Amino acid sequence: MAPEDRQELILDAAARIVVEEGVSAASMDRVASEAEVSKPLVYAYFDNRSNLLSTLLVREYPAFQGSPVKRGDDESFEDLIRRTTLDFIDRFVAKGVLIQRLLNEPSVAADVLKKQAKGREATVKFFGELMEEEFDVPKGSGDLIAELCMGITRSAAQILLRDESDHDRVVDTTVQMIVGSAEKLANRQ
Repeated sequence: MAPEDRQELILDAAARIVVEEGVSAASMDRVASEAEVSKPLVYAYFDNRSNLLSTLLVREYPAFQGSPVKRGDDESFEDLIRRTTLDFIDRFVAKGVLIQRLLNEPSVAADVLKKQAKGREATVKFFGELMEEEFDVPKGSGDLIAELCMGITRSAAQILLRDESDHDRVVDTTVQMIVGSAEKLANRQ
């Protein structure tokens, strides 16, 4: 097996353990056993547990983060919200448990948390400005509204992870809440 493939095998084993049992279960011994390799081989690729888990987070984070948000030429505000909500929820359901567990480990997450903060800041700015333009909310209020709406989307994704809720219904309700709150706030100004 090629060294890159063996490293991926070890990272895949660590990911399964973190998702199924939590970060604390991902010891070097346990990862070696799950990957069906020797413990010294795991150490040949990763100096320590933190390095292993940091590498796993760096590998998985781009798929969770997504790409910067852009609005299509003829895309309505509601269509944009639906597209980005659906995208976030699907990414969160696919990778959210693993990413959130790894992000909660300070020794593992420092560099990625900085990237996450920058990405979130850019998304809040994009949607904040859009809210101000689209709904004529006061300058500066858009960022607060966007930040709160992002919390609604995150809660929707967590609901889908937690139970067997109807995916389409959760997405539709989330979009209605975001668009409806923006419209309501525009009417109050």
